[in-house]
Amino acid sequence: MIIVCNSALGSYRQLAAEIAAENDTEVVDSVAEADDGPLLYVTGPTEVDEAVVLSLQQRLAELGPDAGGFGVITGPTASAARELYERGAADGVDASQRSEHSILLREETTDWFSYDDETSVSTGDDVTVADLGSTFSDLESLSMLVHGRSMHFFFGDGLLCGFPQTRPKQFDGPQPYCVTDDGRMDCPLEGELLHADEIRVPHQFVDSCASMLPENDYEGIPVHVGMGLLDGATNLIGAYRQIDSLPQLSLLHYCLVRAGYTGAERCYLLNLAARTYNTAVYPYLLFGRPETVASSADDQSFEVESIEGNNVTLRDVDAHVVDVRLDLPVSGEELYVRNRTDALADAPVYAVAFESGDDARLLVYTWGRFELEELVLEVDTSPVRRDEQSITVDALRNADRLRSLNYLDSKAKGQLKDLRNRIEGFGDDVHEQRYDINAHREVGEQISDVTDALGRIEDRVRSKLESRYSTFLSDDYREDFRRTATNAVDRRCPNCGRRVFEKRMESASGVARRRRDICPLCGVTADVPALDGAVGRPRVDGELVPVHDGVEVDVAFQNRRDVPVRATYVPWLGTDNDEYRGRDVFDPDAVTTRLAPGEQKSVTFDLDVSDLEPNEYWVCGYVLGNLNVYQGLRKMVVGTDYGHLRNDLRKSDE
Repeated sequence: MIIVCNSALGSYRQLAAEIAAENDTEVVDSVAEADDGPLLYVTGPTEVDEAVVLSLQQRLAELGPDAGGFGVITGPTASAARELYERGAADGVDASQRSEHSILLREETTDWFSYDDETSVSTGDDVTVADLGSTFSDLESLSMLVHGRSMHFFFGDGLLCGFPQTRPKQFDGPQPYCVTDDGRMDCPLEGELLHADEIRVPHQFVDSCASMLPENDYEGIPVHVGMGLLDGATNLIGAYRQIDSLPQLSLLHYCLVRAGYTGAERCYLLNLAARTYNTAVYPYLLFGRPETVASSADDQSFEVESIEGNNVTLRDVDAHVVDVRLDLPVSGEELYVRNRTDALADAPVYAVAFESGDDARLLVYTWGRFELEELVLEVDTSPVRRDEQSITVDALRNADRLRSLNYLDSKAKGQLKDLRNRIEGFGDDVHEQRYDINAHREVGEQISDVTDALGRIEDRVRSKLESRYSTFLSDDYREDFRRTATNAVDRRCPNCGRRVFEKRMESASGVARRRRDICPLCGVTADVPALDGAVGRPRVDGELVPVHDGVEVDVAFQNRRDVPVRATYVPWLGTDNDEYRGRDVFDPDAVTTRLAPGEQKSVTFDLDVSDLEPNEYWVCGYVLGNLNVYQGLRKMVVGTDYGHLRNDLRKSDE
């Protein structure tokens, strides 16, 4: 055991020296001086240094709980800190008397319950000081997600108060604001309070914005709710800064206690879970000795029957935590765990999965003990249908740009409004895949529904494009856009090879930006959106000068964006002749495909000109990409004596 002490208070330095002597070791002044191994950080409550705490967190993350485990030994007085250390050494809790557990989720509205008879779960206004005050004496563990400030946690019927009752005049440092000059407590809420230091629960998890460190509290005093709870704890894991959180973290702590994990292991895994769930970066500290285990811990048993690829099958599962390692190539990847067990398809089951050495390690837990004949899990490095998720989000964003282009008719606008209403909460559902091993089912169904709805909106946009009279897209939006710049660029006209000018356009709202390539001889050759600096241009290729009977037309497009694109290629013939304008002369009339970031695909269409009069025509290649409208254009001459390209024809004939 390594002892670190940076306290300037003689009583805590003396305590550190005593603990070091009892463990046959020395006291060092900083974490950097400590060798690998379990460590105790002994100091006064007002001297718990955030920089030291951060180095402890980093050490634990890098070395793991065996070589990097730590515990903070502190208290309102040195004698209180000594008692915390000694409670961890002996754990002085009679298992026959302490067999109950409690999970308190003050801000949770779902009525959760535990499958374990000896465990209670309270949510919302049912989290009361009256219940906690009458039951804590039977509790082996207490896991809480509550809102609060330095001196108070807010319960349904009152407050959990940090004002000391058991040691009212023994703490060092400034007095709480509710203390009178003669040391009495003067609080108008006295009848609605439960004092934290009256609670005696060995293993506690306190997930709250009320920091365990005075310097991160609002009042900066050594007396607060966390310090009061520590007075009756063997181990307490709590946050040392304001954080976001999830009820699953309190549940995970409970399951780890029941499964016999040490305080250091619990702190390590809860920090990893918070980071994996994207709620906070290593937010938790362990107070008390790192090697302490709950005296009522249960045996955990299961058999790994097979590991095939990313799937693991477990048999005879009888455990609160299923903790397995898989030899998977997951370096630097996020991990997602999915349930493939039909019996648990609708059950609230959670997991935390992370890279551990050369392996993937996953812990699966629920609201009680698993008792299963079989548990089948899949581990993946991406959420379910990730590309379609990206396409969906991008398409919804691009729909606002379509509105600026006047390409959403009233029906499409109604479809889009309905879609936005249907996907409220979709972001939360997607995020839940980080911890809920059944969330992929609902997300998959939602993505299918959204994809179908986006397809219907795209059909309306295609119908709008195909019914247009003008060849040029800008005729539809020019009045609502302003010209921001016109520049000569190093791109060539696909018809005559001349350098083109680029005209930059922007909607009045700034939502949509477009680029038009204009040849000084041929006119517009491209009209495309400008998105995050990535501008993709459809290119129309083929032997289009001259054409007499039929020809193949290639429309090529590269996805220059960093998201996948659902791309529909639509050929279109531009002419003043109402009889021929559109896509009826092309076979097929449209092709839909998917383009990964950076990927380019070319689609070939057969163009039948047998019924076209000799003349000059525009061949347009539209690409609808995640509801963005891209247009590439090229001239076509039917016959040999029409159009400004006839000089090129004559040269080619010579």
